[in-house]
Formats: sequence, C-alpha cells, structure tokens
Amino acid sequence: MELGCSGFLLSCHVLLCLSAIWALAMADVPSGQRPGCPAKCGDIDIPFPFGIGEQCAFHSGFALSCTSINGTMKPLKWNIEVTKISVPEGKAWMNTRTISWQCYDPVTDTMNYRNGWANFTNSPFWISEVNNKIFVIGCNTLAYMMGSSYVIGCSSTCKNVTLMNGTCSGAGCCQVDVPTGVRFYSGNFDQNYNTTEIWRYSRCSYMVLMEEAAFNFRTSYVKSTVFYDIYNGTVPLVLNWRARPWTCDVAQKNMSSYACVSNHSGCVNVTSTTDEPGYRCKCSDGYEGNPYITDGCQDINECLKDATLCGSGICENRAGHYTCSCGRGYYMTNGVCVPTSQTPVLVVTFTVGLGVGCGIILLSLVFGVFFVKHKLQILRAKKLREKFFEQNRGLLLEQLVDKDIAERMIFSLEELEKATNKFDEARKLGSGGHGTVYKGILSTQHVVAIKKSKNTIQREI
Repeated sequence: MELGCSGFLLSCHVLLCLSAIWALAMADVPSGQRPGCPAKCGDIDIPFPFGIGEQCAFHSGFALSCTSINGTMKPLKWNIEVTKISVPEGKAWMNTRTISWQCYDPVTDTMNYRNGWANFTNSPFWISEVNNKIFVIGCNTLAYMMGSSYVIGCSSTCKNVTLMNGTCSGAGCCQVDVPTGVRFYSGNFDQNYNTTEIWRYSRCSYMVLMEEAAFNFRTSYVKSTVFYDIYNGTVPLVLNWRARPWTCDVAQKNMSSYACVSNHSGCVNVTSTTDEPGYRCKCSDGYEGNPYITDGCQDINECLKDATLCGSGICENRAGHYTCSCGRGYYMTNGVCVPTSQTPVLVVTFTVGLGVGCGIILLSLVFGVFFVKHKLQILRAKKLREKFFEQNRGLLLEQLVDKDIAERMIFSLEELEKATNKFDEARKLGSGGHGTVYKGILSTQHVVAIKKSKNTIQREI
C-alpha cells in the first residue's frame, strides 16, 4: 500500500510501500486462529483473519503491528492506524493522511498545493463505495479525484449563495459518490480556481476522500484551517477486504487453505473490480461469530436478544431459528395469544350450529318437495280415476242398481289388475271396437269377464 501525506502548508511526499504482491506471497497454511496470539491491541479487537504479526494472521495481507503511540498501544497497517475491524461486514476502518489542499501564501504571493493519494493495489483492501464520499471544501474551488481509469470531482463556491452548516451541495462544499472498486486514487485541483483574490476571507481549499458518516460541513471550514486542524491531517476511511483473490469455487478446491473453517458458515464471492475476483466468509442465517475460526459461528439466541419477539407468547430458541407458542388455554393467531375459551369457542359453536341448522333446513326442504310431489301424484291419479269412472258410465251404474249390488259390482283398478294379472295377454278373451275383454278371477274365486275400454263415446248414455 502506498500513501501520500503532508504536513499542513508544507510540501512533502512520503511513500510507504511495505507490501509485496500479497496474493503471490501467501503460503498455503492451515486456516483457523493461531494459538497464543493476542486478540486485542490496546482497546481495538483484532479478530482473525487479522493478527499481530504474520505468524498470527491468516496471511501477510492481514498482518498488523501493535505499536505504542504517545503512550497508547495502537494497531497499524503500513504505518496507518487501524481503528476498527468488522468480520461480519468484511470492512476495516483506518485513519489516513490523504487530505489534499491548496492555500494562498500572502508572504510569497503564491498558491501552495498538496495532492493527497493512496494506493491499496496488491493488498486485500479496496475503498468502500458505500461508506465513503468525495468532499470538496472551498469558496472558489474545482477539485477532482483521479484513478487508473476515472476522473471524478465537483466545484464549490461562496459567491451569491448562502452557506449552511450541515449542507454540502455546492455552497462552500460539494460531494460526489466514490466509484466502485477503487484501489488507487490521488486528489487534484484545477489551478484556475484558487483563493488569490479572496484569501482574506477564504485562504485554503480542500479535497478529501473519507467516511461519509464522519463528515459534517461547518461554514467555518472555508474561513480558516479548522477542518484540517480538527482531524489533525488524518481522516477516517472505510475499506472492504477479502480473504483471498479467488472465487468460492476455486477456493473450495483446496480445503487446506480455505478460509471458511467454522461449521454453519459459507463462502461469499466479492468483487473489488470487474477483473479481480475474491471471496470472504460469513456465518449462516441464525448464527453469528467468526467464520474464519473453528466453531466460530454460534447459534443466535433470538429469544434472549429480543424479549418481544413472541409478544405475550412463549419464545423457544432452536438451532438457527426460533419458534413462538402459547400456554395452555391459549392459541396463537397473527402473532397474538388468544384465550381458547372466548372467541374460538363462540366461533366454532356458531359455525357448527349454523352448519347443522342449514343442513336440517335443506333436508326438510328436500323431503318436503318429495312429500308434496307424492301427494300431488296421488291426488292426480284419484282425479283421473274419477274422470274415467264417470266417462265409463260409473255414475249411471250406481243409479240403476241398488247400493248393495253396486258395491259388489264396482271394483277398484287395483282389484281389476289383480283379477286379470295386470291385464295379461294370456287372459284376453276378445276385442271389439270399444275395448278388450279379459278373463278375470275375483278374490271370491268367481270367474268374470272384464272389459277394458279403448275410448269413451260421449254420445252414448
């Protein structure tokens, strides 16, 4: 890694190049945290794959030194202070001396410049495009950041605008996003935009690439050197990192050097640039910890972390997840425990009662329809028999003979069908124009002739 730095208003250029091509220098050593290695340097945690010294790191790209600075032990990488390391995010925070500035010197009546720069080529690191921004501060300033394949910047002014604390949108301050996959950059100024005419109000301008969350524009930044003084020339920068410059498929072919050694861990492909693959490790869902060490990923007890997960219900932790349930006499609906003796019983009773009631009504309607239909058929048959009886001179017969004889001579259709065996052709005696005569045997064993009419002649009496 190479870093450009300067003392304020002085021209200097320090080159710190302490790393070789780390991908080639890595040996295939077994993965997992080294025993006896310190887990902290001062107040900073040093999680594996990082380590104090190469013997404690996964490989030389993650090797740090632990140095006393003004009586405080601090971890350093290439003489850059490391302030935080996050294994789950795959990020590292460092304080870099990369502020670029231009200032007018009234003594010499000239503009002085310092172009800050940094180079993370041939290392596990690259600049996070998510956590950092490019900021330009000044009243007559056009500055830009140059890389190997890009130029990006913005301009700020104090002319005919109102400067506001906390606002960086062109009035005394402007900002632009960081391109993806930046490993090298340098800050530059367009010298046609300078402070020679306004130095009594605003003598210096700045350009810086730094953590967005750490920056808050103040109007005093354009009127003095307070911006540089607050940070003492160093600014926080967030870097992404990868375990090795291989894809997961390639890395898993050599398990002796594969970094993701913990159970319940997995490999994630990461890309610093379009042509530089890499991978890092993460714990599986429901687990947390360090996937780079044996048994480093441990189950998350969600029930202990958040007592409100199941509301008034019972939270039970399981491997990789959790479940919610209710106590006796309750059941869960929409994440809420409801007494089974209240709404559920009423709902079930009402539902069952409604179903039974509807069933009874439906059955009653069906039986009612059949009953009415049957009655109508009986009534229709009775009317038809009465009609035929009248048409076949039944009434005349009743008038001509006495009642006792009529009752013996008038037979029902059922009796006539029984006597003729349902008007069997074998009982047929003969037929004429008005009907057919059948031999009939009554229940009294009397043999009679029974005529079945074909039609009724209305004019006959």
